[in-house]
Amino acid sequence: MENLDVLRQVYNECVKGLQYIAEPPTLDYWQTPKETEQKQGGDCEDLAIWMVCETWERCQSTPKLFLVWGLDAKGQGHAWGEYESIEGMRYWFDPAWKKQQDKIGRFVGYQPWLCAGYDGATFSEKFVYGHKLLSKLDRETLEKI
Repeated sequence: MENLDVLRQVYNECVKGLQYIAEPPTLDYWQTPKETEQKQGGDCEDLAIWMVCETWERCQSTPKLFLVWGLDAKGQGHAWGEYESIEGMRYWFDPAWKKQQDKIGRFVGYQPWLCAGYDGATFSEKFVYGHKLLSKLDRETLEKI
């Protein structure tokens, strides 16, 4: 199965089997994939993290997967995932937006700010979206994420 097909399969499992659970406005706890499974859901970054990790586990070849932070179409803070194909095509997936079931691509109005690449164990490669070269201040800020 091709990586993009695996991503679609994982996406559909996520939107059908895990629930979006909003956190209180004063709390922003990032769950591990295991915690998301145990709770059968989470908020936007929890679902995106689960999808990135689950897709990585199932792919036969090493995929390029990222967690992206930015603004959604309503201008609210949001997190979603991104897959980059061998050909360099980038596909976004947002399991927190159930109306988008079986939709993978670019979303109108989304504004990505930060991105972190997943290496199979951690989200280690952090950069301003679209720019891998960061100033020292940007790197220090991103290390806190």
